[in-house]
Amino acid sequence: MVQRWSIALSAYSYDIHHRSAQSIPHADYLLRYAISEEVSTADCPLTQPFSVSRFDLVRETRKYYHAIISCVRRGWRGNIKRRFPEFYKRRETISVTCDDVLCYNYRIIVPLTLRTAVLNDLNSGHLGTEKMKSLARLTFWWPEMNHDLNRVANSCVDYVYKTQRQPSKRTPWPVSSNSWQRIHVDYCGPFFRIGERRFLFPLTRSLLYHNSLFRI
Repeated sequence: MVQRWSIALSAYSYDIHHRSAQSIPHADYLLRYAISEEVSTADCPLTQPFSVSRFDLVRETRKYYHAIISCVRRGWRGNIKRRFPEFYKRRETISVTCDDVLCYNYRIIVPLTLRTAVLNDLNSGHLGTEKMKSLARLTFWWPEMNHDLNRVANSCVDYVYKTQRQPSKRTPWPVSSNSWQRIHVDYCGPFFRIGERRFLFPLTRSLLYHNSLFRI
C-alpha cells in the first residue's frame, strides 16, 4: 500500500508532516461520531439460493439413502459394498447431519430425484463444462456427477452456440501509397515539472520504420 502511493507521488516534490488525529477530526468523523439512536440491521443474502429446499433434500435422502444413513450411524455392512460401491469407497469421509442430510466431506450428497434441479441451477449461467464442475465441486457430490455435468453442458444450446461460433475474420489495414496517408497517434502524461505540465504525443506514419515524439 505504501509503495503504491510512493510510486504515484514520485512525480511531485513534497514534504511529509505529521498531524495528530485531534487536528483532523473530520478524517474519521463517521467512525468516532456517536449516534443517539439504535440502528436496525438485517441480514441480506449475497447469493441466490438453489431451487432445492432443505425439506426436499431431507425427504429424498431418507427415501433413497436410508441404508447409507443407518451405516454411517451404526457401522458399514457387507451388502452395502455391493449395493452402493461408490459410497462404500468413501465411507471414511461420509457423514450425516442431525436431520439426515448426507455429506461427503463438506459437500452435500444429492439424491437421484433432485439432481436434475441442481444441474439446471448449475447450468443457468451457461458457463460450460469446466466452470460447472468447479462450481459443483464446492457444494455437491453424487456418483457419476462429472458424467452428468458433461451431458448437460454438451446439450446446452447457448453453450454449444458460443463454443462453435466461428471467430470473426481479421481485416488488415489497407496498403498506403505515401507516408502521411495514414497515421497512428497516442498520448501519454501529464508529466509535471515546476511551473509547467507536459504531454507527449507519439506518432507513427505508414511506410516509415521509426516513430515521432512531440512534446506539448
